[in-house]
Amino acid sequence: MPEKLVVQLLEEAAVIDKAIDTAADASPPTLSRRFRWGLMGDLADWHAVSHQGRDQDLRISLQGQTRPLTLLIPGDKVVTLPVACDKKEARHFLKLLPYQIEDDVLGSVDDLHFATGTRAAEEVTVAYVDEQWLARLLAWFADNGFTVETCLADYQCLAAGDNELLLWFTEGSVWGHGANGLGFSVPQASARGLIQDWLSRRQDSANPWQVKAFVDDVEARKTVQDDTMAGCDCEVTIGQPPLDFAQTNQLNFCRGRYGKKLPVGQWWRQVRPLMILAVVSVLVFVGATVVDSYRLRQQRDDYRAQLNAADRSVVPRGPIADPIRRLQSLLGEGAARAVPSPARPARRGASHDPPRDPPSDPRPAASGPHLPPPPPPE
Repeated sequence: MPEKLVVQLLEEAAVIDKAIDTAADASPPTLSRRFRWGLMGDLADWHAVSHQGRDQDLRISLQGQTRPLTLLIPGDKVVTLPVACDKKEARHFLKLLPYQIEDDVLGSVDDLHFATGTRAAEEVTVAYVDEQWLARLLAWFADNGFTVETCLADYQCLAAGDNELLLWFTEGSVWGHGANGLGFSVPQASARGLIQDWLSRRQDSANPWQVKAFVDDVEARKTVQDDTMAGCDCEVTIGQPPLDFAQTNQLNFCRGRYGKKLPVGQWWRQVRPLMILAVVSVLVFVGATVVDSYRLRQQRDDYRAQLNAADRSVVPRGPIADPIRRLQSLLGEGAARAVPSPARPARRGASHDPPRDPPSDPRPAASGPHLPPPPPPE
């Protein structure tokens, strides 16, 4: 995994100016945040390579940093749940989602921002967070010149495998991440009941979860084995669990209206190859069109010369006005002469008997010499 700039929001508190006593002069409280940040790569120790500080410390430390960052928000701000998704409704799933879960949400679904994971076994894991809270947090990063590429719940970075529940007991909190993106983040004091509830859901299924827990030191392992995970078939390991910030089932909140907006320079570097390809394609198309037009024009001139030669062979004298029309008229006249005139149709009711000889004249022939018939008129 290449190195990623990871920023984790540890806590957020409102700060009120106590010097202002009157309610009329009171201004809205400002937010003070505490972060942990660092570059994370393969097998990197998150606690060893990271730094902690307030928002002003983060601003100074990352000043001039152009690398997009991955933001981890507290898991107690996020709710994940599986939602049934039929294949026929997959295209309109996001539009139907608020109506499917409105009975399971306290408050209005219009105040929530959703993120969806991958679809598995006719279900999709859905995460939601308060939209106004998320908008304020992302606006702070944008105002300070930082590009948030991915926004996840903190437990989403645990690389849990199939049918596996991965637990990390660290700094008084418990991160839990199961298959297909389901997870939680709670204080360690209240983690026992939640973990037992999660395990009981899969206890009677065909594929029960395999539980793996990670702790920071030996003392923490003894506490987990004797108290939090007592009675559970669980493997407890000292050290950091496997982390992965590029999982395909991550529930990324930086989508939709909070999607990544690239700077102009970075946007141009990504679009430039496509623009060059488009310009080259247009130039090739225009060049091919010009060449084809020139060839067609040459063919037209050759055909016109052949027509002029054919017209001159038929009509050796006179101007050549329109050889095509002249040749068509000559061909039409020749065809008209060669075709005999059709016979006149018989009148209705006329007899179809063969013609008879004209009746002979009963008068006697005139006497005298026999005269030849007169010649036909000229």
